[in-house]
Amino acid sequence: MTIKKTQKHGFTLSNKRASLIFNDSGVKIVRNEKAEGKETEYEITEPGEYELESISVHVEPIEHDGTPTGFMSYFIGIDNFTVGYINYDNGELTSENIAHFEQVDVLFIPGKLQALAKSLAPSFVVAINNEQALAEKLGKDLPEARNSFTLKTTSDLPEETEILFFS
Repeated sequence: MTIKKTQKHGFTLSNKRASLIFNDSGVKIVRNEKAEGKETEYEITEPGEYELESISVHVEPIEHDGTPTGFMSYFIGIDNFTVGYINYDNGELTSENIAHFEQVDVLFIPGKLQALAKSLAPSFVVAINNEQALAEKLGKDLPEARNSFTLKTTSDLPEETEILFFS
């Protein structure tokens, strides 16, 4: 799995067969090769289970005080890794929302959710914004910015949480 920051303030997770692109405006899976008679792009707009090529996505709504917020949490399976993505930072997450993120290898979160990254301790955490605040909360230096990052096997996962910072 390769992670890259997109030009439109989002990220791309990709492998040889497909890519998952997410940003403030949504999430979509794109087939890397056009196969006759098959959709090459699938936009994810509602809660549910999705799969295209070798990427699976489970989407759940985020509620605040029992009321839907209009935001979603995403759990992505790609190349034997689990990636979590939360695009909501306007309040506390419920224990049900948080529980799903306990098994993620890479966690993408808004900067205001630094405490969540510290409590869940994923292998890698990526702040969607406010990277410096995340580094301070985790008691780490902000690493050098990179253009991309590749994970090949689960043995590449560190024992302690590392911050990934993209330019």
